Amino acid sequence: MNKYYPLLLLLFSTLLFSQSKITIKDSETHLPISNATVSCDHTVLGKSNASGILYFTSDCKKVAVSATEYKEASYLTDKVMEVFLVRREPKTKSIEGVVLSDKSDPRALEILQKVNDNYNQNSPQSLESYAYKSYEKIAMDLDQDSIESYNNYIRKRIDSLEKLPQRPMKPKDKKDSLQSVQLAQLAGQSKMFLWERASEVMYSQKYGEKINILDNRVSGLKQPLYELMAFRSNRNKIPKEVKEENRNLYRFFLTDSLEIDGRENYVIRFRQVNNREARDRKKFNGYLYIDKATYALKKSRAKATRPTKGP
Repeated sequence: MNKYYPLLLLLFSTLLFSQSKITIKDSETHLPISNATVSCDHTVLGKSNASGILYFTSDCKKVAVSATEYKEASYLTDKVMEVFLVRREPKTKSIEGVVLSDKSDPRALEILQKVNDNYNQNSPQSLESYAYKSYEKIAMDLDQDSIESYNNYIRKRIDSLEKLPQRPMKPKDKKDSLQSVQLAQLAGQSKMFLWERASEVMYSQKYGEKINILDNRVSGLKQPLYELMAFRSNRNKIPKEVKEENRNLYRFFLTDSLEIDGRENYVIRFRQVNNREARDRKKFNGYLYIDKATYALKKSRAKATRPTKGP
C-alpha cells in the first residue's frame, strides 16, 4: 500500500492547485516580454516564453513578476492573467535638467493600498444590518463617428471575452455579466443618452438585501430600456480603479484634501495610462475621494474623453 502514497499525494496536489495562465507585456508597446520570471515567496514558478506566456500551478494568492530592464511588480493570482510591466528609466535620464515623469504619486499609491487593506471592514456588508440611499447616473454624448467606434469596440470586446476560458459562475454573477453586456450594446444606439436611478438599499442578516427603486428615468432612446430598470450596479464591488492588480493601467496623483459631510477626505486624481499606439482612443480619468480616518472610499467620479488632436 505504501507504494501508492506518492501517487495519491500527487493526485491530491493536482486537484488542490489549479493551473493559471499569465501573459506578460510591455506597458507602453503592449508587446510580449519573453524570459520574464514569475515567482511566489522567492520561489521561481517559471519563465515566460517568446509570446510572453507562462502556465503555472500554485496556491499562492499573489505572484511577483520581474524581467530585465523592467520594474518588478506583484499581482493577484487568477486562472487567466494579463499583466503589464513598466520599464526602468535609464540612469542617464537622472542628470537631465527637467524630466516629466509618467509615474504615480507614491503617496497616492500608499493611500490606495490602505483602501484595499481596509475595504472589507469598511464595506456595509461587514455590518449585521444597514440601510442607505443611492443615486446612479450614466450619460453619453457621442457624434456619429464615436458611435461607430464605440459599437466596434463593444463587438471586439465581446468577441475577446468569448474566446477566454469559461469559468464557473454563480447564477447571480452570470446574470450581472449578461446585463452589463446588454447595457453596453443598447447604449450605442443613440447619440445622446441619459439614465438616472435613485434607490434605497436595506439589508439584514435575517432577511437579506432588499432594493426599492425610488425613481428610474431614461432619455435618448426610442424604446424603454427595461434592462436598465433591472440593471445591478457594482456598488458592492471594489472599483477597478482601486484594485491592486490594475496599478499599471492608471496613474494616480494626490491632489487635494477636502471636507465632506464633516469628515476630512483625500482627493486622488487618476487617469488611464497613455497608449502611444492608439492616439485616438478614449481616455478614462476621474477622482477618488477617500476618508482620512478609515481609508474608506467615499465616492468616485469618472469620465471618458477623446484626446484633442493636434494640427
